[in-house]
Amino acid sequence: MAATIHTCLITQQPEIWQHLISQLSHLNHEIDIVDDWPTPQNSPSNFSYSLLLIDGIDKTSEQLLQKKDITNLNHDDSLKVLLSNHESSDVNLNEVDAISLDDIWTTPIESHISIRRLEAITRQLTKQQKLREQWSEAVQMKAHLESERKSAKSIFDNLSKLGNLDHPALNYYISPVSLFNGDVLLAATDPNDNLYVLLGDFTGHGLPAAVGALPTAQIFYTMSHKGLDLDIILSEINKHLYLALPDNIFCACSAFKINFDTNSIIWANSGLPPVLICNSDGLLINEYKSQQLPLAIIEPNSFTCNLRTEKLAKGDRILTYSDGIIEAQNPNGDFFGMSRLKDLYQGQYKDNDLVEHTMSAVAQFNCHKNSDDTTFLCMTII
Repeated sequence: MAATIHTCLITQQPEIWQHLISQLSHLNHEIDIVDDWPTPQNSPSNFSYSLLLIDGIDKTSEQLLQKKDITNLNHDDSLKVLLSNHESSDVNLNEVDAISLDDIWTTPIESHISIRRLEAITRQLTKQQKLREQWSEAVQMKAHLESERKSAKSIFDNLSKLGNLDHPALNYYISPVSLFNGDVLLAATDPNDNLYVLLGDFTGHGLPAAVGALPTAQIFYTMSHKGLDLDIILSEINKHLYLALPDNIFCACSAFKINFDTNSIIWANSGLPPVLICNSDGLLINEYKSQQLPLAIIEPNSFTCNLRTEKLAKGDRILTYSDGIIEAQNPNGDFFGMSRLKDLYQGQYKDNDLVEHTMSAVAQFNCHKNSDDTTFLCMTII
């Protein structure tokens, strides 16, 4: 069914336009006839018209221009056609150009010519109307998607509030490259005040990379609060991610259990860059590379967790980070890399904020332009 075109004929003598009105009706135009420029007060049905037919017969240029402000204000999107009589009209076409006319028809118009003109205008207006409808649908869809995105982001943001990221031993930096973060940082304490921490880096970034954060967080918080062993927690996370995620998404992560009474730390590095240990002066004293594949790659029955245990001193700091740190690029395409990172920890920073120094160096290197989710975590033995 053809779309209805809302048309307004502005005339004080509609009887002379009956043939034109008949042709418009045949082409599915809904026609309002008014004796002055259409306004909300004098329009019978629709104030927003697609086509304005302006009777210029017996009108002067001044009479038409008196309505210029109303025309421009209320009918910017209307197609405006002036109906004139080249023999008797007192309208100066150059003067009325300010009305922004789209076409001028001089009468009398032969029937076969007028119907062709009307058909062409109708096709044009139908396309414009369809474009407006599609644009309106797109705007509504965008608003709907934005609402869903905000709701989803709220859920992901609440993940961090469930844990203990405000623990005094933790200092961190998180910078997602899009609305949703493919990096996840979780912290929780067990009944004996041992601190559990997990930093995960899912493949890619944005929502597809973030979907694994929900089951990861649920399992981590539930099992950490019970004080379960780290290898059991990682095995359960691997199982759920392996079964739930598509083959092209996995999670590189480092997980830690810190006992502040004994200054001991148990951890596993599954596919993240090396864990760095610095002393209280900020001097790099140890580097531990990944010992196993990322989670969600190995099927649950074959998964084994390689844990490392070490006793540290008060003030020692453990640094773990996503690959967005070492893969940061400068304008020349050079990577920040491990060498630059380790050069930062030569004991020149004796204060407690290695995170600020590190991220400042990365930002200067890549001119504050991240191409990947970036997370950096410093854990201090207190």
